[in-house]
Amino acid sequence: MKKLAVVLAVVMFAVPAVAGTLSIVAVPSSVPNGNPGQVDVQFWAEGFSAVGGIEVIPTFTLNGVDVSSSFHFPYIHTMEYPPTPLPFWNTTLWPNVFPFAVGAMIALIDSSGNEPAIESSTWIMTLSYEYAHLSPGTYMIGLDPASGGLMNSQGPVPDQTWVSGSFSVVPEPATLTLLGFGLLGLAGYARRRNRA
Repeated sequence: MKKLAVVLAVVMFAVPAVAGTLSIVAVPSSVPNGNPGQVDVQFWAEGFSAVGGIEVIPTFTLNGVDVSSSFHFPYIHTMEYPPTPLPFWNTTLWPNVFPFAVGAMIALIDSSGNEPAIESSTWIMTLSYEYAHLSPGTYMIGLDPASGGLMNSQGPVPDQTWVSGSFSVVPEPATLTLLGFGLLGLAGYARRRNRA
């Protein structure tokens, strides 16, 4: 019987804890360029035993180049409570959240000390970023290394994996039409030149 207990103890402590995941989701996933617009950056978590808040500095890149300056989070200019009307956070998960911003960092801390488990995929919060004009391409949304991510009473939750989000910027139909006519014109010109 003692051998079985020793084996069970070794198995329990030798198996590494399953790391949780903090995922970033962009909504909408595709936007037209050329006009001012907005992209919602959602944060979802799964597989954590205790979470009492979140601390993030979102970054935006296009083809590996940091273009974060093209995106503006307009609703927290100073430390204010509540930050109206954004961010939106999961009030069921954290009914007593204190939100604040320091520079580009946006944080939510549950003032009650409540640290619930997040087992299945759960929406944490949404930040809405505005932009004036975006070039076509696929934009990646990640987190600056200075971000804490999900937090508990000891600081950043250990063993968390961050999964970047993305969204595409596509040319508007009028732009595509002009491009098509331009290509047809070039093809006709090349054909006429070859005949001469």
